[in-house]
Amino acid sequence: MIIAVSCDRNFCRTVSDIFGQKDTVSVGLVNSLKGRHEVAPSDVAILDLPYLTPTEIANIPCRVVILTSVPKFDEALKMLKIGVKAYGNRMMHPDNMKQMVSAVKTGQIWLPPDIVNKLINVLPADHSLLTFTEELTERETEVAKLVAQGKSNQEIADILNITVRTVKAHMTSIFSKTGLRDRLALALHFK
Repeated sequence: MIIAVSCDRNFCRTVSDIFGQKDTVSVGLVNSLKGRHEVAPSDVAILDLPYLTPTEIANIPCRVVILTSVPKFDEALKMLKIGVKAYGNRMMHPDNMKQMVSAVKTGQIWLPPDIVNKLINVLPADHSLLTFTEELTERETEVAKLVAQGKSNQEIADILNITVRTVKAHMTSIFSKTGLRDRLALALHFK
């Protein structure tokens, strides 16, 4: 179940339109969400940040997604620290919102690409990780190292003189070979 939490009826209607009336519940206040018996840990609550305070987010009995008008790096870090699983723009494209919720349901963290890139650049390298470079092709290793530098798919394509589609194919292969689940994990590994 998807739970839209906002005092903005248009926001709740948009979430309901994206995920379907049957699979979406709308509530106006976070306090309405807490203590609801029908809320399961596998549910996803999409909270509209302009109508919340961080203390209201604590102890929500399901996976939490925060949407805001203008995503900010520092705010994203604060949200991650309090257990939020995804953070993004409240006006994101419906396909991106579906992708975000799908990622959260499978246990992943979802952030806008520019925030992921900044995060990659500020986190220290963990040299205790095993290396997978012997399993990757030379080109896949190049792509992985560029991801670790915080480069976007378009930037990687430009640097390596390949298409974005080819970068995505390399990324899929890298994830398959390494068992890493997302761009952030890959970047941390190769940083």
